[in-house]
Amino acid sequence: MSHSDYDEANNRLDAIFKRVEEREGRKIRAVKLGDNYNAGIAMEVSSYRASALMQALMLGQRDLWDPRYVISREGRTTGTIWYVDRGGRAESADRLARTVVADMRVKFHRAFAPDMRVVKNLNPKLSKQVDHLLRVIGNGLDAMQAGLNGRG
Repeated sequence: MSHSDYDEANNRLDAIFKRVEEREGRKIRAVKLGDNYNAGIAMEVSSYRASALMQALMLGQRDLWDPRYVISREGRTTGTIWYVDRGGRAESADRLARTVVADMRVKFHRAFAPDMRVVKNLNPKLSKQVDHLLRVIGNGLDAMQAGLNGRG
């Protein structure tokens, strides 16, 4: 991702907000772009390019390249639904928090737990420690999710 991708993405988002505001006759603070296909239509690029531009926006947001928008998502990979907020809304903060917990849960199930099973299989003496670590981290993820759901 490059700074030029970031600049292009910001310019395309500016144009989207302008079109929507002209159509609705009022100032808006956020748009739901949808999946990569629909984001591509809105940005007037391919879905592949839309995904790359959204990634550039997220990188710029994280590296503080003078962000103008809060970019958040629901889902992962092809199921991603993109949201753009230019005012720092509570919904964006909540979505970002839910996404990080969901991403951690995916990482836990796809990488950490299988890796820990390999440790356990190669060294059965570590079985109790591995089971303990899996339980502690799994419970921690459950507690984070419950806290986000207001049950914490």
